[in-house]
Amino acid sequence: RWLSRDPIGDKGGLNYYSFVENGPNTKIDPDGRDIFVDPGPIDPLNPFLQHYYAGSGAEYDLILRGHYDEIQRVFAPEIGEWRERARKDAELEAERLSNTCRNSGRVIKSHISLRGQRVTPNVTLRDLGSGFPGLAFILGNTAFLRGYEIDVEIVCCYCSYTFSGRLFWGIRDRFERPIDGLPIEPGGVPYRLWADWTESIDGGGVVKTGNCK
Repeated sequence: RWLSRDPIGDKGGLNYYSFVENGPNTKIDPDGRDIFVDPGPIDPLNPFLQHYYAGSGAEYDLILRGHYDEIQRVFAPEIGEWRERARKDAELEAERLSNTCRNSGRVIKSHISLRGQRVTPNVTLRDLGSGFPGLAFILGNTAFLRGYEIDVEIVCCYCSYTFSGRLFWGIRDRFERPIDGLPIEPGGVPYRLWADWTESIDGGGVVKTGNCK
């Protein structure tokens, strides 16, 4: 017997003795309207799940929360690729500048910039063998942002060039629905995951094209 019927009445089924689809050990019905899988106790070792239930929807800064080393490991392919791309672009700019060389010893300077380059790598399984599940599993298909600001300088006729600048990276994602298949989770609030960081870059070489052949 019950003190009062569920708000949804017979829509919950005609078996008046059934409760949460006969699964009280794993399911809950907080207000008598719908059934959810009980998330159970918050895992103190999972800061993302902990923040979902206790963070009130506040943004989660991955760098500030101590995930920098984890980010470097998870996104190692994308970070390495961008470092090589920036070096190659600096080399190509030096080659372009060499075509304007006329006087020996003349120094020509230039600035190259590329911001907002976006990729969406699927990093879900990159945690395997290193504490799975971790940051990679949490992020999955995430927005990974890349950019650079680089100064290039070439000494004409000697054909030597140097470059220096900064590389930029960012992550943009959301943490929501930790239990797949449910539109909401009882007690949890979705929140934004993000990170921004920079890295210096420098180098140089000798141009072998243009007027420097």
